[in-house]
Amino acid sequence: MQKEKIILVLCALAVLFSLVVVKRSCSRGKPDVTKADWLCEDCSATYVFTQKELEAHYTENYGEPLTCPECGGEHVGPARYCPHCDEPYLLSYPGEDCPHCGDPLPSMNERMRLQGK
Repeated sequence: MQKEKIILVLCALAVLFSLVVVKRSCSRGKPDVTKADWLCEDCSATYVFTQKELEAHYTENYGEPLTCPECGGEHVGPARYCPHCDEPYLLSYPGEDCPHCGDPLPSMNERMRLQGK
């Protein structure tokens, strides 16, 4: 009985130790993999903002819209790419057809589902 208790305690300690080691190793130098393409309606520039960059912008510029780094325009939004011509369009684009090639775009529900990918 005493032997079983010792083994149980040692196993519990080993599990706790491994969880601490894994958590520390995962949090060090963790890359920011949450990136999104953005599109400026004014100058048609596309660029990437990471989640950290967006958080920094909204922390420093609370209540102000995101601006284009190319032209300074305020008509900026998440970009999606047409599956036919690979040209960018705004995720909020209201049309059913690509503004570039005229082929049908995914539905708004489909675009919102794809937004996380």
